[in-house]
This record gives sequence, structure tokens and C-alpha cells, in this order.
Amino acid sequence: MLRRTIYAIAIFLFAPSTRGGVLDDAFGNTIVFEYDSSGKTSELWLAKDGSFMLDSRTPHHYHGRWYLDGARLCLKGAGFYSFLPSECYTIPPPPLGLHDPSWRQMMPVGGMASVKLVAGHFVPTRH
Repeated sequence: MLRRTIYAIAIFLFAPSTRGGVLDDAFGNTIVFEYDSSGKTSELWLAKDGSFMLDSRTPHHYHGRWYLDGARLCLKGAGFYSFLPSECYTIPPPPLGLHDPSWRQMMPVGGMASVKLVAGHFVPTRH
């Protein structure tokens, strides 16, 4: 019984929180970043289990674990990217939904981007 209780507490403490459902619409859909300086895009996919994948046109897909830090969504890379610090992005006030317009975001590496939530696992055509 004690072992089950400890296990349940560990799951509660270490499972990613969706902060009252603010990210619920992001699961199964795509967060698209369009960078002002170049017009290029990156696509971010979040999973409820706390994992993510970001396609940013690099030779390696950036993947790892996501977590919430107050009103920020933070990404911590795994594997090839595990040595990098977490990148954190501001989450707009709830509700974050598919009907919402894009919002502006200062990117962790500098510069600005337009960010929007797109239905489904969206991968744009590359030229």
C-alpha cells in the first residue's frame, strides 16, 4: 500500500501540468512559429506525456521534454541537444484555442515571431 501511495505522489509531482487546461488544444495540433527576420517557420508538437518535437529545418529534429514555468512553456532538449539550456516561451492568456489569432513572441535566440495554433499535425510544403 505504501509503495502505491509513493508511486501516485511521484506521478502527481512529476507529471507535466497543463495549468488548468491552457495547453489542451495544443495536444494533437501544431504550434507554428513564423520568424520575422526570415519568414521561415518551425513547427512544434506537444504530447500530454511531457514530450515534444520541434521541426526547425536543422539536420536533427529538436526533441525532449516540455514543462510549465508560470506563464511560460519551456522546452528541454534530449539526446544531441541535452547540453543546451531550456528555451521558454510566453503562453498567451487562456483560452489558447484553434480559433484564436496569432500572437507575437520574443524568441529565446533573439528576434520576434508570429505564433499560431494550427489544427492537426501540420507540416508545410518546403521549397
